[in-house]
Amino acid sequence: MRLQLNKIIAIAFVLLVFNSCSRNYTIKGDWEAIESDGTYAELYFSGDKMQIHHEVGGTLQFQTYRIENDSLITSILKYKMNWINADSLNLISPSFSLKLKRIKTGVKLSECDNENDEDAYIQSFYKRMNKQKGLDSIPVGGTNSNQKIEEEAIEIGKKN
Repeated sequence: MRLQLNKIIAIAFVLLVFNSCSRNYTIKGDWEAIESDGTYAELYFSGDKMQIHHEVGGTLQFQTYRIENDSLITSILKYKMNWINADSLNLISPSFSLKLKRIKTGVKLSECDNENDEDAYIQSFYKRMNKQKGLDSIPVGGTNSNQKIEEEAIEIGKKN
């Protein structure tokens, strides 16, 4: 009886270790990214499509992607996926890399269905970007001047 109990415990332990070692991570959802050149972007992965909001380029149209083995493949680049944990991932291509971290707070790109959502998203985007870059407030110069332009466009839109 004791021998069988030991076997059951041993099998359960092996299954637990094996199961915890297998990576069942998903890229679906909202991610913030710091590019190798220091620029900030946010990505939303859904099904076979991804959307990007970039600090310089703004919101880009949906693009298709696919996952093959340990690679994320877009129409332009192929990235090696190096998972740190379920909420942290490095994407590495021959030309540059992205450090991705899952977004858990604020308004996310996936939640933008209308203009009001977009306004709230822009605010959340810049708050997360400034936090990632270690900025307390939003500077007017440099790439962060895009927020000032977007905020002014939002105010003009609200007046009209």
